[in-house]
Amino acid sequence: LQGWQLVDELNRAVSGEACSGYITAPAVVTKEGLAKMGDSNQFDPDNGYRDAYAAIWGK
Repeated sequence: LQGWQLVDELNRAVSGEACSGYITAPAVVTKEGLAKMGDSNQFDPDNGYRDAYAAIWGK
């Protein structure tokens, strides 16, 4: 998630646009959430961020 935000902010800076001002919502770590991650050791929330950035980037 943070990688996607970083790329978006860098694209804005290179294009001379203002930063988005977006602040990532906090995530609560639970046993269920950790179980969903499994052994991947990756935090990839199911909050639609991929679709949101795809829409911003016209993909």
